[in-house]
Amino acid sequence: GVGMGAGIALAARQNGEDHRAFVIVGDGECYEGSIWESALFAAHHRLDRLVTIVDRNQLCILGRTEDCLQLGDLAQKWAAFGWAVAEADGHDFA
Repeated sequence: GVGMGAGIALAARQNGEDHRAFVIVGDGECYEGSIWESALFAAHHRLDRLVTIVDRNQLCILGRTEDCLQLGDLAQKWAAFGWAVAEADGHDFA
């Protein structure tokens, strides 16, 4: 998803279009190298119209994400890859 979103955001910029591309990924997807390669690509190309939402529900197809692979502080990782990061509690309506 992040790779596709990066491609869409880059194409929009090259076409002079002013819209955002949104991608939603689960924390279990953050096991994949393609997520981080795409995150680096997007940061390198300054694709500031690309928004990636990571659902940090701590679940993946095999069970709890941290039991399969310790992801640690995902916000810190995304920030280290050059992204502006905002955290929100999806259960807090305020």
